[in-house]
Amino acid sequence: MIYIRGHHSDFDDWQALGNPGWSFADVLPFFRKNEMHQSGSSELHGGEGELYVGRAHRHVATEAFVEAAIQAGHSYTSDFNGAQQESIGYYDVTIRDGRRWSTATAFLKPIRHRENLTVLTGAHVERVLLQGKQATGVQALIKGRRLELKAHKEVLLAAGAFGSPHLLMLSGIGPEAELKPLGIAVQHELPGVGQHLQDHPDIVLCYKSRDTSLLDISLGGNMKMGTALIDYLRNKKRPTGKQLCRRRRLPQNNHRLGAPRYPVALGDRHSR
Repeated sequence: MIYIRGHHSDFDDWQALGNPGWSFADVLPFFRKNEMHQSGSSELHGGEGELYVGRAHRHVATEAFVEAAIQAGHSYTSDFNGAQQESIGYYDVTIRDGRRWSTATAFLKPIRHRENLTVLTGAHVERVLLQGKQATGVQALIKGRRLELKAHKEVLLAAGAFGSPHLLMLSGIGPEAELKPLGIAVQHELPGVGQHLQDHPDIVLCYKSRDTSLLDISLGGNMKMGTALIDYLRNKKRPTGKQLCRRRRLPQNNHRLGAPRYPVALGDRHSR
């Protein structure tokens, strides 16, 4: 539910590597177009899009965390998606009226009635169909039936960091040295597919607290959750609707990389 864009330099680096149209200046209009920021339109934010972006109710512990960082000499930013991204501050979130404002809620639900939209559930895509080197559709297993779904214009692949390269390789798109031993006919030799996964390590330091207003599981805390749930249903601003996660972006130790790489955050344990 945290709304955080990539660092400006990340997009600029993509373009510098030979991907025209991917600089931050190029992608910013699209960020602004789909954003409905609670503060309205600005140079870096949109105010009339579908995806609601706002601020969650703050917990006193997170306010203390931010204040301590400021006293320690760290700079403060009111907007992690603004001009200054390496600072201490509060996240923007996709939460509206205490509920998660998901991409489905923002983009899909309002247009479910459209005749040119079909949503298939229980479908497993097995490969991308190709004509030469052009994607023309997908082959999918739907309720036990193997079907070919043809595209009139384009195929958009969004299966995630693992699923997308996996699907490309099953379709014969990838390094020949890896596809041939598996009996997959090479349709497009493309080294790099299935490589260069960037891991997302999470180092957690846990601290105990007697403050039962923090969102977690404990005997004392559980006694308050019933009341908190009723309050949440009434005004959407009690602990079950709070954001207890703030962060400061820290720079990479290698100064040549320039952009910040490591975030430090304060959050609840998510019952771990």
